[in-house]
Amino acid sequence: MEKPMNDAGAGVGADGAAGAYFRAKLQFEIDVMDVADAAAGSFVLVDTRRQSSWGHGHIPGAVHLPTAEIPARAAALIPAGSSVVVYSWGPAATEVPSRPSPSPSSGTRYGR
Repeated sequence: MEKPMNDAGAGVGADGAAGAYFRAKLQFEIDVMDVADAAAGSFVLVDTRRQSSWGHGHIPGAVHLPTAEIPARAAALIPAGSSVVVYSWGPAATEVPSRPSPSPSSGTRYGR
């Protein structure tokens, strides 16, 4: 049986280009269900939205750290070695740095 191909002739499915793309993407991103299933206290949830969005509502227990303040405040708010999940939305959501800590040697792991 031949492997399915898309209109451009690229393989699709778990073994194709799309499967490879999403496997690579999930090295740096986390699925919402994985967050929901994670043990309490196993990561720091960082909300990077503006103050007005945070004020309208936020996830209980999240740390509010607007994107523009990450370089100056991340090291003080996120313990070294922590796993971090970043929550954001809107056009800037994909611009959230993968490593908001100013110290890449901190041992902190990030996902968004």
